[in-house]
Amino acid sequence: MVAELIRCFARAKSIQQALELLESEHAHVLIVAPSTCSAFALARAVCRRRPCFVTSGPVSAHPGLRLTPHIRPPSEITQALAGQSHLSRSVISFPDQHVGSFAGNVMIPFLNTRYSFSAFDAVLVTRHRPPVYAFATRSGSCDFALHQIRYTELFSVDGRLLSLPGLVRRLLVYLEQELTVPPEDWLAHDCFKLRSEAVRWLRLREELKDIECLLRMHLSSRYCDRSRTEVALAAVVARQKLFGRSASA
Repeated sequence: MVAELIRCFARAKSIQQALELLESEHAHVLIVAPSTCSAFALARAVCRRRPCFVTSGPVSAHPGLRLTPHIRPPSEITQALAGQSHLSRSVISFPDQHVGSFAGNVMIPFLNTRYSFSAFDAVLVTRHRPPVYAFATRSGSCDFALHQIRYTELFSVDGRLLSLPGLVRRLLVYLEQELTVPPEDWLAHDCFKLRSEAVRWLRLREELKDIECLLRMHLSSRYCDRSRTEVALAAVVARQKLFGRSASA
């Protein structure tokens, strides 16, 4: 009971300090946060103070978090803000639960291996150049702080992005620190593990198995061009073996 009271007090104090920091920031901001109870509590508080978008996902969209009026898919947020030189709303992003297509993801070194992350946050920074803050837990008592992330040197003098993976890594540096030893109130474990490189290879291999099955069925059809189909089948089988080795590496 006493420990819970200490956590509630520490979280409330941290939220107040974060709100005071954001009050001094006249522009709308991007906040990058882990999917923790403390981060969602901060998101609710920020949404009460200023217009916000909160990125949707398997966790943040849960009605019990009381963020539903502000929840939007990342793709919808980028479309709503398109053409604006600056953000017209603050954006609170939870990259550990973003679900995107492989085409819209970036594979980066993360937690001593490699993980796939949505390029959503990097796209917002590239287009709108907002102040960016990252959520960082201080202790097991649920106290936290917002740290500003600087990224100016990742763009050329004429404003071109020098490296998309480099920008994604910069924006997620505090998230990586958070997840090195995940906080007890982290809620995105199940969806985050799907973003690992090993799981990605396994998923691709399973998709190739479906293609292999279709090709073998086609081989038995009357009008099949056997030579071309057998070449395609051999390529699919070889790629499966490659992905299998990559997943086990």
